[in-house]
Amino acid sequence: MQALFTLVGLAVAGGLAAVGFTRGARLRRILATPTTSLSELRPGFREVKGRVAAAEGTQMLVSPLSGTRCVYYEFKVEEHRHHGNKSRWRTVVKDRGQVPCVLSDGTAEVRVKLKEAELVLRPDSRMRTGLFQDAPPELEQTMLERYGRSTQGLIFNKHMRYTETVLEEGDALYALGTVQGTRASGLKMEKGTDLFIVSDLPENELVGRYRWQALALYIAAGVVAVLAAALPALSLPTHRRHR
Repeated sequence: MQALFTLVGLAVAGGLAAVGFTRGARLRRILATPTTSLSELRPGFREVKGRVAAAEGTQMLVSPLSGTRCVYYEFKVEEHRHHGNKSRWRTVVKDRGQVPCVLSDGTAEVRVKLKEAELVLRPDSRMRTGLFQDAPPELEQTMLERYGRSTQGLIFNKHMRYTETVLEEGDALYALGTVQGTRASGLKMEKGTDLFIVSDLPENELVGRYRWQALALYIAAGVVAVLAAALPALSLPTHRRHR
C-alpha cells in the first residue's frame, strides 16, 4: 500500500511539473516573439496588439449579467449546495458567446478567431444572491428565459454567485498566434498547429502571470515528490528506524 501511495504521489508530482512546463513554454514563446505592427503583418507565427471590434456587418452581442454590448462574453453561475455535512460550489450555467471580430492598431487590421484561442481575460462583473440578497428582476428573467433556472428556492433565495467576462469594442488586446491569408484576401489569426493566446492583460502582466504559475507548479511538484519518496521511511515502525 505504501508503494502504491508513493507511485501515485510521484505521478501527481509529474503531472504538476508537466503543467508547469507548459506554462513556462508559453512564457518563453511570448518573450521570444517580437510585436509586429498590423501594417507590416505577414503569414507566420506572430505577436500583435490592438483594439478589438466586431467584423464589418456583424451584430453585437448583449451579455447576460450586465447587459453590455460586446463581441465576446463568458457567463458562469455557481450554486452552493449541501450534501450531508459537506458543501461545495457547483457550476450550473456556463455560457459563452462570440461574434466575428478584428484587431486593429489604427494602421491595419487582422481577423481574430476567438473561438480557437486560449483566452486569458479578467472578469468584469461579479454578483451574489442568497438569503437576504435578491436577484435583480432582469437577472431573474434572464436565468429563467435563457437557462431555465431560477434564483429562488421553495422558501428562500438560492445561494448563487455569478461571474461575467466581456470584450467590448475598443478593448485593448494582446494576441499570439498563427497568421494566415493575404492582405488582399484578408489576414486572419488562428491556432494553426501552434499556440494561440488572446488576452486583455498587458504583455508584462501576462508574462508575470505565466512566470508565477510555472514557479508555483514546480514548487508544488517538488514538495509532492519529496513527500512521496519519504513516505516509506516515515511509515516504518519506530523500533525499526532506530535499530
